[in-house]
Amino acid sequence: MIILVLTCNIQDVHAQNTYAPPVFQTDFENVRQSDPNTLNIPVENWFEFGDYDGSSTGDGARMWIDNTRAHSGTKSIGLEVFDITKSRRAEFNIYPYSLVGDELSVSQWLYLPADFGLHAPGIDWNWFNFNVLFSEYSGPGTDRYLDLTLIQPDTTKSDFQLTLGGRRPPNNTKYLVGSQNSFALQRGKWFNVHWYLKRDASLGAVKVWIDGKLIFDYANINTKGSLTNYNIVPAKVYYETSDTTPHQMWVDDVVIYKGYVPPVTVLPTASPIPSPTLSCASDINQDGKTDLLDYSILARNFFQKPYTPARADVTGDGAVDVRDFTQFLNYFLKACP
Repeated sequence: MIILVLTCNIQDVHAQNTYAPPVFQTDFENVRQSDPNTLNIPVENWFEFGDYDGSSTGDGARMWIDNTRAHSGTKSIGLEVFDITKSRRAEFNIYPYSLVGDELSVSQWLYLPADFGLHAPGIDWNWFNFNVLFSEYSGPGTDRYLDLTLIQPDTTKSDFQLTLGGRRPPNNTKYLVGSQNSFALQRGKWFNVHWYLKRDASLGAVKVWIDGKLIFDYANINTKGSLTNYNIVPAKVYYETSDTTPHQMWVDDVVIYKGYVPPVTVLPTASPIPSPTLSCASDINQDGKTDLLDYSILARNFFQKPYTPARADVTGDGAVDVRDFTQFLNYFLKACP
């Protein structure tokens, strides 16, 4: 995701927030577990395992900091339900209200195994819920949430349906917002899920992009209940109980923005910026051009100390911050002289 600090000629009611810097991001390179259910990241978080015995240790589910698979850097977070008779879910909850209020955009990279599929034949459909855009809960029967779910109608075929829906009061009533049949599910490779949410009881809005393609776009819907606080779930393993096969997934590079920020692949055309005399300070990896490879180094080091390599500090002012991104954008996709 590129953070653009530009003046844009666009017709969009959200344009004023389009290029906001993130309020939170992590690539999990320096994280550790504070306890079995939380990470030491600067936002309230909780790993839920849905234990049937009432414990919080995850008798049939787990999370771990994985140093064998990553979208960037060397680490990611792994989630697994390995015994569905003991644990109902493995989910990574974040509570963003203090950072963003009722309007936010989130980007995360997810990985499903190359052989991912569901394994409960003989029922109408199999489902696997992997992402929750918001969730409110104040007691039994009060659930209100909106999630992304994969459905595999025929376990003998690699044909998936993607749905946007959830539950709401009274009595956890199920509802469907939208669906896409024959969804091209990415397996055995990292894919990006980017979404925007405006919480409002009648004027709510939601957009979902997968790998930069807009999949769902809805406005004037109910996306808020009676609670002020809420949580989001960037990654979740939760599926049909008759499927007893263990399931895993991984999450990396989670970024949260306040307001509306679309993914870089669908950014509107920006006004031309006068090109200064080119230097190659923004060519961080020194391959002769300023491109997404350099951006990935910037993003990984954003507000990090120490940062590496030293060239990530494009402006040379001793910090990797918005000024470095601005300088980077001045030279983006231009060759070094």
